[in-house]
Amino acid sequence: MIDPLYLNAIALSDGEETAVIIIADFLGIREAYATPIREKIAKSTGIKAENIIVSSLHQHTSICLRYDPSGKNNVLDDESYLNVLYCK
Repeated sequence: MIDPLYLNAIALSDGEETAVIIIADFLGIREAYATPIREKIAKSTGIKAENIIVSSLHQHTSICLRYDPSGKNNVLDDESYLNVLYCK
């Protein structure tokens, strides 16, 4: 990894519903990783999981949390990193 990784988020509310947009410094993120992140945020905040968007910047100096059947991309399945990602 060349650069520090950052995660930026914004929460928006109309007084009844709240939505959260999270943008991470990842090359990509697959649903298998995004779903547990949304569920954990929903459980701890009360915001509906379907109102939480997890996205990546698609920059090429960090990790990739997505499935690549070719095996050519930097696909991460590192348990110790995932424990940090999910705050376990």
